[in-house]
Amino acid sequence: WLVDPFVPSGHATARLVVDHVEVARASTSVGRPDVAAAYPDVDPHCGFDFQVTASPGNHLVCVDLIYGSGRPGRLACADVVVP
Repeated sequence: WLVDPFVPSGHATARLVVDHVEVARASTSVGRPDVAAAYPDVDPHCGFDFQVTASPGNHLVCVDLIYGSGRPGRLACADVVVP
């Protein structure tokens, strides 16, 4: 799930970066009642998902929040092995 801290009740945009290249963007639209119950001021549809293909091997995968101003903020990265 993802929330823009400057607009917590609105939709946010997530960016997927693989090996330092943007491969996808997704707007929050997946319902997350668990998050809404814990944080009643946020958009209850703050979930997102990505479906992408990647070549076999090791990849650095990162997720960024794209703020309303267009500025990205890095949320997390992980090393992923695609068989």
